[in-house]
Amino acid sequence: MVKKYAYNYPQIETLSLFPDVNKSLLVLLKSLNKDEWNLPTVVPGRTVKDLTAHLLDGSLRRLSNCRDNYQTDVPKIESYDDLVNYIQGINKSWIEATKRLSPQILIALLEFSEEWVYEYFKTLNPNDTAKYSVAWAGEMESQNWFDIAREYTEKWHHQMQIRLAVKKPGLDSKELFYPLIDTFMRGLPHAYRNATSAQNSGIQVNITGQGGGVWCLEKTDLNWQLVKTLKNKPEAIIEMSDNTAWQLFTDSMPKDVAIKSIKIHGNKLLGEVILNMRTTMR
Repeated sequence: MVKKYAYNYPQIETLSLFPDVNKSLLVLLKSLNKDEWNLPTVVPGRTVKDLTAHLLDGSLRRLSNCRDNYQTDVPKIESYDDLVNYIQGINKSWIEATKRLSPQILIALLEFSEEWVYEYFKTLNPNDTAKYSVAWAGEMESQNWFDIAREYTEKWHHQMQIRLAVKKPGLDSKELFYPLIDTFMRGLPHAYRNATSAQNSGIQVNITGQGGGVWCLEKTDLNWQLVKTLKNKPEAIIEMSDNTAWQLFTDSMPKDVAIKSIKIHGNKLLGEVILNMRTTMR
């Protein structure tokens, strides 16, 4: 992983979106019946209740570690795999423990934990170094704005996984959807880090829908970078919907299903690298 990427892109402001996403989650959870809480989600082995508990865990751990500077153990992390294994281990132990909690208790805990996280984030300077780096983007060090945006994507996509399971409408307004996709696109340079191409070669990613837009990736003498415009005609053009994009990047849709709704023009092999991009730590 690298220390920082030169994005040549502006910061993404997501902090103001937390109250709406949090409110939507609480309204959704309060509407569920007993059977819906036990429905399976697209995350293997995880029910709606499990993902709800996972959201609570993320908030409580962040408050404890970052706001309160409290940590009971300091794991030895020497690689990306070590980090993934550590995260998956604590996720599993938490979900097992919270099986003893009722949905009503989880909702009550979320009502204050999500507000506390939002209030904590408001105290941070967006340009300062975050306590957590955004590892899926290849960063060993990130600024607070990016860590906050990453946390926004966590709250958005897990709520969407719950909504898929209970067949409820999604968080698909442009206001909430576009910042999520824009944040995910910051992972493109890392996803393409091993892709071979000539200097100044470019890739254009067209996402359609409310969360859509156009993102360009260009090969420099050292790495791939996000740029506003390409110097040359793109070697590959990738087209997909915002719905396909978020599900593919969060492991909510298998690659063999996603590829059926993705169009790649030009260099097909180069374009298909995007199928391996992940914005979750699994």
